[in-house]
Amino acid sequence: MKEEPVRIGSGGDWLSGMMHTPAGALAGSVLICEPLFEERKSAHRTLVEMARALCADGLGVLRFDYRGCGDSAGDFPSFSVPDWLADIRAAEGFLRQQFPGKPAGVLGLRLGASLALKALSDSAVAPFDFAVLWEPVVNGRDYLDTELRKKLMKEMLTFGKSRCTREALLADLAAGRGIDFDGYLISPGLHQDLSSLDLLQPVGPIPRQCLVMGIGSSSQPAQPLVSLAEKLRAAQSQVELQVVRSQPLWSLVGLVSCPVLVRDTQEWMRKAVGHAGG
Repeated sequence: MKEEPVRIGSGGDWLSGMMHTPAGALAGSVLICEPLFEERKSAHRTLVEMARALCADGLGVLRFDYRGCGDSAGDFPSFSVPDWLADIRAAEGFLRQQFPGKPAGVLGLRLGASLALKALSDSAVAPFDFAVLWEPVVNGRDYLDTELRKKLMKEMLTFGKSRCTREALLADLAAGRGIDFDGYLISPGLHQDLSSLDLLQPVGPIPRQCLVMGIGSSSQPAQPLVSLAEKLRAAQSQVELQVVRSQPLWSLVGLVSCPVLVRDTQEWMRKAVGHAGG
């Protein structure tokens, strides 16, 4: 296979991407939507291993950074959810140009999965034939509340006390000031956009086949993922809900592998590509 860096135009700026091209016959293509913040760094190895496994199965794979993230143009505080949705659509268009006429899918992790589904719902027609959602953030407000608690707990462990309170952080946002999430400045606008993210709201066109994958210590999927699967089925998608028992690869220190997750996703993807192509 071949791996080469690419640049993709989006909103007058550019996205940094990595294209994985199979050496043999092409079966289809997949766009990978990475998570945000520190979760992106921790999940990097698993996402690269996933891309290479899919490429070995004859799929062209595109990984990319949103504007303001990674090696893409711009500073993080300058962008928010609508910009990143536009980035996903720009990357999807680029992928289609590289591998035209073949089944195309999307794979996202955490907020990357949520943004991917949101981008699909905002389209006039479903741009992908299949979708894989790894531990998607179903409700943005719940996600932000959890992240605020983690921030305060981290300060308690580091300094012996929290240097601020949840109420003080929310007051800063209400006053138009940003707050820090592990070195990422969360603007009031971004906080509002993420708070409004709710995958259980009515959805637009979605792929005919979806895999919702829970990742955690339990052998049963969390209730938000069950509700999401039911919502997608009601929208006439063929949804498979699976669970991989694993540590949360997006929140561990350092780069980690999750071979079971890669294997199970690869097996599902083979079937999805075959159905889409046949």
